[in-house]
Amino acid sequence: MKTGYTRAAGYAFIGTAEREGTRLISVVMRTNSSSERFKQTEQLLEAGFSHYAKGSLLTSTND
Repeated sequence: MKTGYTRAAGYAFIGTAEREGTRLISVVMRTNSSSERFKQTEQLLEAGFSHYAKGSLLTSTND
């Protein structure tokens, strides 16, 4: 989605990925190189997809 570099933030990347109907958004900052930001993004998204589970939220109403 968006790459960037500043002294304060280092190499940064905001990205998104979709897998099996689930979309995740990642923000990676303060990496030392442009290739490292993409490596970190891949690891972050893989972890998100591996540990995310869809579920139902139960609510009660007071009638």
